[in-house]
Amino acid sequence: MKINDLKETISIFYDMELNNYMMKNCINEIADRIKPLGIERHIPEPIYTVDTFHEEEPEISTTIFLTAMLCAIIGGIYGWIEACKVEEGIDLILVVPINVVYYGFIGAIVGTVLGLIIVPFTLGKVDKRNKAKRNEVESDAKKRYDSAVKQYNAQIKEEEKRLNQELAIKRRLELDMFSLQNQLIESEQLLNSFYNEIDIEPNYRNLIAVGYMKELISIEAATELKGANGLYYLARKELRLDNLENILNDILSVKFNTLATP
Repeated sequence: MKINDLKETISIFYDMELNNYMMKNCINEIADRIKPLGIERHIPEPIYTVDTFHEEEPEISTTIFLTAMLCAIIGGIYGWIEACKVEEGIDLILVVPINVVYYGFIGAIVGTVLGLIIVPFTLGKVDKRNKAKRNEVESDAKKRYDSAVKQYNAQIKEEEKRLNQELAIKRRLELDMFSLQNQLIESEQLLNSFYNEIDIEPNYRNLIAVGYMKELISIEAATELKGANGLYYLARKELRLDNLENILNDILSVKFNTLATP
């Protein structure tokens, strides 16, 4: 094959390899863009909850005790006054304690009965206050729940809108990716047929090897594929140098990291 024909052939191979490489990158980029699209995001539903509150406990025993004590004191004072009206001298000293205890005891009994009468009214007031507090807490809970439901419905609509938009984009990207994949298959098949026609060895059927051959033949370092100074030999030599350089870089990198580690 003449040098000009070989240049043109290698240049065609390089362009086709480069085109296939770019198509593969485009396909991978499109696939990466497709992955996160159309994935539904979980939106938790609102839950109706009511805050706990401590109900006011009616102090029945305290009410009865205070009422009995108050009436006992009043009764004792009354007994003391009555004793002072009737008795004088030494008799007064003896009668006053008896009257105070007697009327105080009667007052305590009356106070206890009065306390028992008052208790139902106290219970009613306490129950009324508890109901008012409960209604207030439930009203606040309902307001929060209604607001959460409104926000949830808005988020659902926004999520549906996002999904529809992303699914539309995903379908377009999938069509583009399928089209590129078909083009890549056709291009690779065509390139392989050209490789077979020219009888290019399998080890040199890639972008890097063809790139080296294109560079070498452009400066006419070789004029034919085979031979001691052919493109195969020179390209293989360049590839080996690249591999050796990569190996040395790896060794130096490992050594440097080892030295840098305390």
